[in-house]
Amino acid sequence: MPDEPITTFDGVAGSFSKYDTTLRGHVRYQVVRRNLTPYLGKAPLKVLDVGGGSGPDAAWLVSLGHQVTIVEISKEQRLYAERRFNFFLRPEERALITMVEGELSSLPAPAASFDVVLCHGVAMYQPAPRKFIAEVISWAKPGGLVSLLEKGYYGAEARAIYKQDFEQLESLHASQKIINNLGLRVHAFTPDALETIIEMTGAKIEQWSGVRVITDRLPMRVADMSKPALETVIEAEYSQGNNSGIRAQGQMLHFIIRR
Repeated sequence: MPDEPITTFDGVAGSFSKYDTTLRGHVRYQVVRRNLTPYLGKAPLKVLDVGGGSGPDAAWLVSLGHQVTIVEISKEQRLYAERRFNFFLRPEERALITMVEGELSSLPAPAASFDVVLCHGVAMYQPAPRKFIAEVISWAKPGGLVSLLEKGYYGAEARAIYKQDFEQLESLHASQKIINNLGLRVHAFTPDALETIIEMTGAKIEQWSGVRVITDRLPMRVADMSKPALETVIEAEYSQGNNSGIRAQGQMLHFIIRR
């Protein structure tokens, strides 16, 4: 059976760029950053953002003084990122970002050369996600940090059951794949599956959390919520996502890994 083609996200970059204006997107970014912050050392760290998309994580990290290299296969995503950086960042922050077009093999730096590697919502689109995750981890220095965020199997299952989408449910049970909100076919991972993939590389799991455990069905935009209400939602998501009894139900699973 031939390999599936690598997703290039042509035609969907606009949807990605608007994602952090929705409550669902805002929760994802804020909870992941809150999970990751205690593990970040003092600036400047050398960070690799794999599939960095329109650049929200890179913009956050350079605001803290870190140096970020984004490797991104989608031309549309890179153009959105450039506009984001030019509009929101100070010149000295923009200078901390390097954009590289293509896949990981396009990087000019050698493997094992980054203090921190981000891979947020990327492995789930790969035709061989296990191999891809191992490759991502290899770009972190020994003792370096990897932040891995991927689609959660049990959260996807709960959503399909709630919507009575039996076609999605059958696909998930048969192949561990679903069609996501962008209309793209993605892998969904159980916590045990991700733990096995990570541990086979020899890396250590520092912690893992669920993301969007309780807000998956809330369609609001961030602009339509008061600041206190938004802060309450973020606090609740962070708390439930780190609750060992419920975290596996997250729409996304966030693993913080030490190489």
